[in-house]
Amino acid sequence: MLDISFGLMLLTAILFIILVYLLNQMVYVPLLDYVNRRDELIEEDLKNASNMDESIHNLKKEAHDVIANAKAEAHKLKEKALSEIKADMEEKISKKREALELEYTKFLSELEKERDSLKSSLLSKLPEYQKAIKSKISKI
Repeated sequence: MLDISFGLMLLTAILFIILVYLLNQMVYVPLLDYVNRRDELIEEDLKNASNMDESIHNLKKEAHDVIANAKAEAHKLKEKALSEIKADMEEKISKKREALELEYTKFLSELEKERDSLKSSLLSKLPEYQKAIKSKISKI
C-alpha cells in the first residue's frame, strides 16, 4: 500500500509554497499593477474627457459670441453703406431735379416768347385775314 512519507510531503509543501511565492512575484503582482495602472489611466482619461467637454463647451460659446459679433458688425457696415448710398442717390436726384426744373423754366419762357410772337404775328396779319374771310363769305 501507500506509505505516507513525511519528508516527501514536507518537500511538496515547500515546493508548493515556493511556487506560490514565485507566481505571486512574477505573475500576480505585475498583473495587478497593470490592472491598477489601467484603472488609473481610465480615470485620468475620464477626467480629461470631462475637461475636454467643458473646454469644447467654452470654445463653442466663444465661437458663437464671435459669430454674433461678426454678424452685428456686418449689419452695421451694411446699414452704413446703405445710408451712404441713399444719401448719394438723394443728392444726385436733387441735382437732377434742379436741372430739370431749370430746363422746364427755360422751356416755359421760350414757349411764352413763341406764343407772344405768334400772337403778335397773328394780330399784325388780322386785317389781311379779315379781308380774306370777307371775300370768301361774299363769294358764297
